[in-house]
Amino acid sequence: MNTKKMSFALIRVVAVLLLSTILVVLSGANPVTAVKTFVFGIFGTTHGFAEVFVRATPLMLLGLGVAITFRAGFLNLGAEGQLYMGALASTAAALLLPESLGALRMLIAILVAFLAGGLWVLLPAWMKVWNLRDRKYHHVQLHRNYDCGYLYPRRSSGSGQLSAAKRTHP
Repeated sequence: MNTKKMSFALIRVVAVLLLSTILVVLSGANPVTAVKTFVFGIFGTTHGFAEVFVRATPLMLLGLGVAITFRAGFLNLGAEGQLYMGALASTAAALLLPESLGALRMLIAILVAFLAGGLWVLLPAWMKVWNLRDRKYHHVQLHRNYDCGYLYPRRSSGSGQLSAAKRTHP
C-alpha cells in the first residue's frame, strides 16, 4: 500500500474517532468511560466476544444477499424485514411441529423461513413489476421493515429464555 492511501486511511480513522468523541460528549457521557465500556464489552469476556459474531453474522449474510441483488441490477431495501419474518416464521414452525419429525422438522422450518421472507417482499416486487416503483415503492418497503421490527421485539438470551432486547449506552 502506498503512502498516499495510508495517509487517507489514517485521516479517516482520526476523523471517525473525533466525530465519535464529539457525539459522546454531546450526549453527556464521558468519552473515556465509553471507550472502556466498548472495549471491555467486546474483549472483556468470552461471551462478549462471541456475541459480536452472533449479532454480526446475520448482518454479514444480509450484506452478501443485498450485494448479489445489486450485482443483478435490483434494489432490495427489504432484506432486514425478510430476515425478521423468516426468523419469526421459522421459529414458529420449529416450535409448533411435533418433535417426532426429527431432522425433517428443521428442514420444514428452513423452507417456511424462505417462504415467509419471499411473501414479505411480494408487495414491493409486485409494485416493481407493474412500474409503480417511484417514491411510494421505497416508502412502502422501508415502513414495512420498520413495522416488522415490532413483530420481533425479543431475542433469546442464550439460556433458552426470552429476554427483552437491550440497548446499552455509556
